[in-house]
Amino acid sequence: MHSPLTTAHSKVGMLTFGSKAPDIYTAEEVHFLSVVAEQIALAFDNALHFDASQASQQQLVKKNERLGLLLELTNHVVSNLEFRDLLRAVVASTRRVMACDGVAITLPDTDNTHLRIYALDFPFSGESVHEESLVPIDEDISGAVFRTGKPWCGSVREARRLGMKDTAQAEVGTVSILPLVSRSRVLGIFGVVKYQDAAFTSDDIEFLTQIANQVAIAVENACAFGEIRELKEKLTQEKLYLEDEIRSEMNSHKSSEKAHRCAVC
Repeated sequence: MHSPLTTAHSKVGMLTFGSKAPDIYTAEEVHFLSVVAEQIALAFDNALHFDASQASQQQLVKKNERLGLLLELTNHVVSNLEFRDLLRAVVASTRRVMACDGVAITLPDTDNTHLRIYALDFPFSGESVHEESLVPIDEDISGAVFRTGKPWCGSVREARRLGMKDTAQAEVGTVSILPLVSRSRVLGIFGVVKYQDAAFTSDDIEFLTQIANQVAIAVENACAFGEIRELKEKLTQEKLYLEDEIRSEMNSHKSSEKAHRCAVC
């Protein structure tokens, strides 16, 4: 005997009973087994909807955390935080919300041949990887991303093969490296690592790109502020130089007038 497991939403299965004896089930037994099937179907339906509800709730929590991080980053960008502290707050918040094993922000060094790690949240960091470490642009995958402006995502093994230093030496993991781009100009690199295969979905990469865009704005603002400060210092120095020149010229003129009067006398 077959009894479908059916709910108001869908058919979830089939309940089957069998016997070697012919015509063994009475009408009352068939009705009873139908009631049992309905209860089993209801239990299945509740379990399935509970799992779906739990998954939806987790997705909602995840979405809210990510929106909260973007709002937090926006507040950081417009705040008066010191630039290095701002970058450290970004990597710490990103690692917490994305459940990553490491996050770093690197910016070009003054020699234009290296990237310097400005902020790092990576518990496995050692002597070879720490804040202020230099990354050769021509010898590391981060340098390739910086030169081309194209993001890269792959396994930690492939990243190591392409020059990435990694003191954890985990056998599995995923690395995502994104350029910090503002007005078609690459300002630095935003990198994350998670010791899990295929750790980042397309939605994760899209969200990390949003973070990178916020960081790029902060970096551009810091660069503009630095340029303005340098210009002010230069103008101040030029003003002092002109004042000294004018003062020297006036003293020279006074000395000439005095010498002239003495000659006349």
